[in-house]
Amino acid sequence: MSHERLRETLSDLREDLSKIEPQDDASRERLADTARELDVLIAQAEEEEDSLAETVQEAVVRFREEHPNLAAAVRRVVNALADLGI
Repeated sequence: MSHERLRETLSDLREDLSKIEPQDDASRERLADTARELDVLIAQAEEEEDSLAETVQEAVVRFREEHPNLAAAVRRVVNALADLGI
């Protein structure tokens, strides 16, 4: 995946997260944290293209550990998009 496409995908994920309406304060805070992490990733991607893949990989690992249910949902979306050739 090109750096530009990865930045677009991160931005799309950030936008999708902003549309989720959590049921409770704890979920709302976790989503806000995730959104902030994505904002940082997007900013880093724009500044440091050489380390983009490593930065994203580290974030994915943290995200999976901290938000296993949301990570599984995101993985299903990514797989569905891949199946569609997107």
